[in-house]
Amino acid sequence: MSQLIHGQPYSLTPQASSLKPTTQCWCIAAGVLICGPAPNFPKKWKDNMKTIELLLLDNVASLGIVGDVVKVKPGYARNFLLPFGLATTPSEAAIKRLATRRAEVAAEMAVIRKKHEALIEKINEFELTLERSANEQGVLYGGVTQHEIAQALRDAGFDMIEDRHVRIGDQMKRLDSYQIPVVIDKELKSEIKLWIVSDKPADELEAEEVEGEVVEEGEAAEPVAAEIDE
Repeated sequence: MSQLIHGQPYSLTPQASSLKPTTQCWCIAAGVLICGPAPNFPKKWKDNMKTIELLLLDNVASLGIVGDVVKVKPGYARNFLLPFGLATTPSEAAIKRLATRRAEVAAEMAVIRKKHEALIEKINEFELTLERSANEQGVLYGGVTQHEIAQALRDAGFDMIEDRHVRIGDQMKRLDSYQIPVVIDKELKSEIKLWIVSDKPADELEAEEVEGEVVEEGEAAEPVAAEIDE
Protein backbone atom coordinates (compact mmCIF):
# COMPACT_ATOMS: atom_id res chain seq x y z
CA MET A 1 0.00 0.00 0.00
CA SER A 2 1.43 3.40 -1.00
CA GLN A 3 0.91 6.53 1.10
CA LEU A 4 2.36 10.00 1.39
CA ILE A 5 4.73 10.21 4.35
CA HIS A 6 6.12 13.65 5.13
CA GLY A 7 5.08 14.74 1.64
CA GLN A 8 6.94 11.88 -0.07
CA PRO A 9 5.43 8.73 -1.68
CA TYR A 10 6.33 5.66 0.35
CA SER A 11 5.31 2.00 0.15
CA LEU A 12 4.46 0.70 3.61
CA THR A 13 6.05 -2.59 4.72
CA PRO A 14 5.31 -4.69 7.83
CA GLN A 15 8.29 -3.02 9.55
CA ALA A 16 6.89 0.42 8.79
CA SER A 17 3.31 -0.38 9.74
CA SER A 18 3.67 1.59 12.99
CA LEU A 19 4.19 4.78 11.00
CA LYS A 20 0.72 6.35 10.73
CA PRO A 21 0.97 10.06 9.88
CA THR A 22 -2.19 12.12 10.37
CA THR A 23 -2.82 15.79 10.93
CA GLN A 24 -2.80 15.38 14.73
CA CYS A 25 -1.07 12.14 15.74
CA TRP A 26 1.55 11.06 13.25
CA CYS A 27 3.36 8.11 14.83
CA ILE A 28 2.94 5.30 17.35
CA ALA A 29 6.25 3.86 18.57
CA ALA A 30 7.32 1.98 21.70
CA GLY A 31 3.73 2.12 22.91
CA VAL A 32 3.74 5.93 23.00
CA LEU A 33 1.55 8.12 20.77
CA ILE A 34 3.48 11.07 19.34
CA CYS A 35 0.99 13.85 18.56
CA GLY A 36 1.21 17.16 16.78
CA PRO A 37 2.00 18.19 13.22
CA ALA A 38 4.12 15.75 11.25
CA PRO A 39 7.79 16.83 11.34
CA ASN A 40 8.91 18.67 8.23
CA PHE A 41 11.98 16.62 7.37
CA PRO A 42 14.01 18.07 4.49
CA LYS A 43 14.02 16.12 1.25
CA LYS A 44 17.80 16.38 1.02
CA TRP A 45 20.27 16.89 3.84
CA LYS A 46 23.05 19.38 3.21
CA ASP A 47 26.26 17.76 1.99
CA ASN A 48 28.33 19.60 4.59
CA MET A 49 26.28 18.15 7.48
CA LYS A 50 28.35 15.33 8.98
CA THR A 51 25.75 14.30 11.58
CA ILE A 52 22.25 15.25 12.69
CA GLU A 53 20.44 14.78 16.00
CA LEU A 54 17.40 12.53 16.21
CA LEU A 55 15.17 11.20 18.99
CA LEU A 56 14.80 7.41 18.88
CA LEU A 57 11.20 6.18 18.98
CA ASP A 58 12.25 2.56 19.38
CA ASN A 59 15.34 0.50 20.22
CA VAL A 60 17.91 0.41 17.41
CA ALA A 61 20.75 -2.09 17.64
CA SER A 62 24.21 -0.54 18.08
CA LEU A 63 22.68 2.93 18.27
CA GLY A 64 20.49 3.39 21.35
CA ILE A 65 17.18 2.74 23.06
CA VAL A 66 13.81 4.45 22.85
CA GLY A 67 14.03 8.01 24.18
CA ASP A 68 17.74 8.48 23.40
CA VAL A 69 18.85 11.54 21.47
CA VAL A 70 21.54 10.33 19.07
CA LYS A 71 23.76 11.73 16.35
CA VAL A 72 23.69 9.90 13.01
CA LYS A 73 24.73 10.49 9.43
CA PRO A 74 22.09 12.13 7.23
CA GLY A 75 21.93 9.16 4.84
CA TYR A 76 21.22 6.70 7.66
CA ALA A 77 18.45 8.97 8.94
CA ARG A 78 16.94 9.57 5.51
CA ASN A 79 17.08 5.98 4.25
CA PHE A 80 16.31 3.98 7.38
CA LEU A 81 15.46 5.68 10.67
CA LEU A 82 12.93 8.21 9.43
CA PRO A 83 10.93 6.22 6.84
CA PHE A 84 10.57 3.28 9.25
CA GLY A 85 9.33 5.47 12.08
CA LEU A 86 12.30 4.70 14.32
CA ALA A 87 13.26 8.31 15.00
CA THR A 88 12.08 11.91 14.83
CA THR A 89 13.48 15.38 15.36
CA PRO A 90 14.05 15.99 19.09
CA SER A 91 11.74 18.24 21.08
CA GLU A 92 11.23 18.68 24.79
CA ALA A 93 7.63 17.48 24.51
CA ALA A 94 8.54 14.30 22.61
CA ILE A 95 11.42 13.50 24.96
CA LYS A 96 9.09 13.91 27.95
CA ARG A 97 6.47 11.60 26.43
CA LEU A 98 9.08 8.87 25.96
CA ALA A 99 10.76 9.26 29.36
CA THR A 100 8.68 6.61 31.15
CA ARG A 101 9.11 4.04 28.39
CA ARG A 102 12.84 4.78 28.25
CA ALA A 103 13.19 4.09 31.99
CA GLU A 104 11.33 0.77 31.59
CA VAL A 105 13.54 -0.33 28.68
CA ALA A 106 16.72 0.68 30.53
CA ALA A 107 15.66 -1.46 33.51
CA GLU A 108 14.86 -4.41 31.25
CA MET A 109 18.24 -4.12 29.53
CA ALA A 110 20.07 -4.00 32.86
CA VAL A 111 18.50 -7.35 33.79
CA ILE A 112 19.44 -8.84 30.41
CA ARG A 113 22.98 -7.50 30.81
CA LYS A 114 23.43 -9.35 34.10
CA LYS A 115 22.17 -12.56 32.50
CA HIS A 116 24.60 -12.14 29.60
CA GLU A 117 27.49 -11.57 32.03
CA ALA A 118 26.61 -14.79 33.84
CA LEU A 119 26.33 -16.60 30.49
CA ILE A 120 29.80 -15.50 29.36
CA GLU A 121 31.32 -16.56 32.67
CA LYS A 122 29.63 -19.96 32.46
CA ILE A 123 30.43 -20.64 28.82
CA ASN A 124 34.12 -19.72 29.10
CA GLU A 125 36.27 -22.69 27.97
CA PHE A 126 33.17 -24.88 27.53
CA GLU A 127 33.82 -27.88 25.27
CA LEU A 128 31.23 -28.90 22.69
CA THR A 129 31.28 -32.06 20.57
CA LEU A 130 29.56 -32.49 17.21
CA GLU A 131 29.50 -35.70 15.18
CA ARG A 132 29.92 -35.45 11.42
CA SER A 133 30.47 -37.77 8.46
CA ALA A 134 33.98 -37.76 7.02
CA ASN A 135 36.14 -39.82 4.67
CA GLU A 136 39.09 -41.96 5.74
CA GLN A 137 41.38 -38.92 5.64
CA GLY A 138 39.16 -37.04 8.09
CA VAL A 139 37.77 -34.59 5.52
CA LEU A 140 34.16 -33.67 6.25
CA TYR A 141 31.48 -34.42 3.68
CA GLY A 142 29.59 -31.31 4.80
CA GLY A 143 30.50 -28.17 6.72
CA VAL A 144 29.47 -27.05 10.21
CA THR A 145 27.30 -23.94 10.28
CA GLN A 146 26.91 -21.08 12.73
CA HIS A 147 23.32 -22.15 13.39
CA GLU A 148 24.30 -25.74 14.17
CA ILE A 149 26.86 -24.64 16.76
CA ALA A 150 24.44 -22.14 18.33
CA GLN A 151 21.66 -24.74 18.46
CA ALA A 152 24.00 -27.27 20.09
CA LEU A 153 24.89 -24.68 22.74
CA ARG A 154 21.21 -23.97 23.37
CA ASP A 155 20.59 -27.71 23.70
CA ALA A 156 23.45 -27.83 26.23
CA GLY A 157 21.64 -25.30 28.44
CA PHE A 158 22.89 -21.97 27.10
CA ASP A 159 19.42 -20.91 25.97
CA MET A 160 20.28 -17.20 25.62
CA ILE A 161 22.79 -17.90 22.84
CA GLU A 162 21.65 -16.54 19.48
CA ASP A 163 23.05 -17.60 16.12
CA ARG A 164 24.71 -14.21 15.66
CA HIS A 165 26.68 -14.66 18.90
CA VAL A 166 28.68 -17.52 17.37
CA ARG A 167 31.55 -16.30 15.19
CA ILE A 168 33.05 -18.71 12.68
CA GLY A 169 36.25 -17.68 10.91
CA ASP A 170 37.78 -20.14 8.47
CA GLN A 171 35.56 -22.92 7.21
CA MET A 172 35.87 -26.14 9.21
CA LYS A 173 36.69 -28.92 6.75
CA ARG A 174 38.24 -31.67 8.86
CA LEU A 175 37.71 -33.78 11.97
CA ASP A 176 39.59 -31.71 14.52
CA SER A 177 39.24 -29.29 17.43
CA TYR A 178 38.50 -25.59 16.90
CA GLN A 179 38.40 -22.46 19.09
CA ILE A 180 35.07 -20.74 18.45
CA PRO A 181 34.52 -17.14 19.66
CA VAL A 182 31.18 -16.35 21.33
CA VAL A 183 30.50 -12.60 21.23
CA ILE A 184 27.48 -11.01 22.92
CA ASP A 185 28.85 -7.51 22.41
CA LYS A 186 32.26 -5.83 22.29
CA GLU A 187 32.64 -6.12 26.07
CA LEU A 188 31.10 -9.57 26.60
CA LYS A 189 32.91 -12.29 24.71
CA SER A 190 34.51 -15.66 25.30
CA GLU A 191 35.59 -18.81 23.48
CA ILE A 192 34.47 -22.42 23.44
CA LYS A 193 36.36 -25.47 22.21
CA LEU A 194 34.54 -27.34 19.47
CA TRP A 195 35.39 -30.97 18.79
CA ILE A 196 34.25 -32.32 15.43
CA VAL A 197 34.42 -36.11 15.59
CA SER A 198 33.41 -38.93 13.27
CA ASP A 199 29.85 -40.20 13.44
CA LYS A 200 31.03 -43.79 12.86
CA PRO A 201 30.98 -46.28 15.77
CA ALA A 202 34.31 -46.77 17.55
CA ASP A 203 34.67 -50.44 16.47
CA GLU A 204 34.19 -49.45 12.82
CA LEU A 205 36.86 -46.77 13.12
CA GLU A 206 39.26 -49.28 14.70
CA ALA A 207 38.62 -51.75 11.89
CA GLU A 208 39.41 -49.08 9.30
CA GLU A 209 42.65 -48.20 11.09
CA VAL A 210 43.74 -51.87 11.16
CA GLU A 211 42.83 -52.26 7.49
CA GLY A 212 44.86 -49.17 6.64
CA GLU A 213 47.90 -50.50 8.51
CA VAL A 214 47.67 -53.85 6.68
CA VAL A 215 47.52 -52.10 3.30
CA GLU A 216 50.55 -49.96 4.18
CA GLU A 217 52.54 -53.04 5.26
CA GLY A 218 51.61 -54.85 2.04
CA GLU A 219 52.70 -51.92 -0.11
CA ALA A 220 56.03 -51.75 1.74
CA ALA A 221 56.66 -55.51 1.27
CA GLU A 222 56.13 -55.50 -2.51
CA PRO A 223 59.48 -53.84 -3.43
CA VAL A 224 61.37 -56.29 -1.17
CA ALA A 225 59.77 -59.29 -2.89
CA ALA A 226 60.64 -57.85 -6.29
CA GLU A 227 64.34 -57.58 -5.32
CA ILE A 228 64.46 -61.23 -4.18
CA ASP A 229 63.01 -62.42 -7.52
CA GLU A 230 65.77 -60.59 -9.36
